[in-house]
Amino acid sequence: METVYVYFSTVMEVKRFVESISPLEGDFDLIDGRYIVDARSLMGIFGMNLTKPVQLRIHKNSKKAIRAIKSFIVEEPVNPAAVSPAVINPAASKPTPPVPQAPAAAPGTAVSGTASPVPRVILEEI
Repeated sequence: METVYVYFSTVMEVKRFVESISPLEGDFDLIDGRYIVDARSLMGIFGMNLTKPVQLRIHKNSKKAIRAIKSFIVEEPVNPAAVSPAVINPAASKPTPPVPQAPAAAPGTAVSGTASPVPRVILEEI
């Protein structure tokens, strides 16, 4: 039995991975935390968290399997539970541009393009 980590960045990679291991003999399990799914199951794989590498356990024919899936194999994370998408994809760590904020209005005035606010007197009485 051998254990490696695999990572999929697209849906097509998941499909190619399943097609690569389907003709091979033996069992293949994908493990993410306490979840274990059959690595030949597309539905099972898509039910996993694929934003980080997942562990692949190969039960038989490990050398042949490793050759078949070598393009999906990645380094073992230092702490698999703490891997963020930015570690895998550095572009994910780029800061996002700020969202424009609407200008603040003084009490009792309206900002153009918005409905008139309720008069302050009524709010204080409630």
